[in-house]
Amino acid sequence: QRCNVLVSGPTSSGKTTLLGALAAHIDPSSRVITLEDVAELRLDHPHVVRLETRPSTPDGVGEVGLAELVRTALRLRPDRLVVGEVRGAEAVPLLQALHTGHDGSLATVHANSVFDVIGRFAHMGVDTYSFVSALNGILAQRLVRKICEHCAEPYQPDAQLLLDSGLDPDRVGDFVFRIGRGCGHCRGTGYKGRKALAEILKLNDHLRE
Repeated sequence: QRCNVLVSGPTSSGKTTLLGALAAHIDPSSRVITLEDVAELRLDHPHVVRLETRPSTPDGVGEVGLAELVRTALRLRPDRLVVGEVRGAEAVPLLQALHTGHDGSLATVHANSVFDVIGRFAHMGVDTYSFVSALNGILAQRLVRKICEHCAEPYQPDAQLLLDSGLDPDRVGDFVFRIGRGCGHCRGTGYKGRKALAEILKLNDHLRE
């Protein structure tokens, strides 16, 4: 099934990396067009066309915005659109594209949660019902640090810290917490590497209503 998916999250949360990973699973026979402000996506795909915005000259002419790129991309008869980041006026033509058979398209947007995405697009002037009916799912992502495996050791936080973290001390009493004490492998920080945490909203008829 080809699904239209929107990836959201703050700056440096791995949205573009995830977009590239999802796009890697697109059928090689599909014609893909990427649209970005700054070329970051490097899709290993046999049929990909890359379009990039252009700022205006010092005279104030020659600007090519993302909204114009979306309209241009539709004339190239793509099977799928991959939009680096939706920020404003391009949201309307992109929504129209999703409603006219470009299933399996991908895009990113800055938002704190999956439900904040809907409010963000409403602020851009997009009709809420049309927006949710064109999408199959919204994914909100965060990157969190991983405890260094070389210096990790058991740790028991006090009850107040658990409450402040939104945890019930009675329910996590048997859970083994860990803390990184710091070593040469993690440069004394106690953390090494990151992992993604994702919140996924699969849109169905009940939610759309």
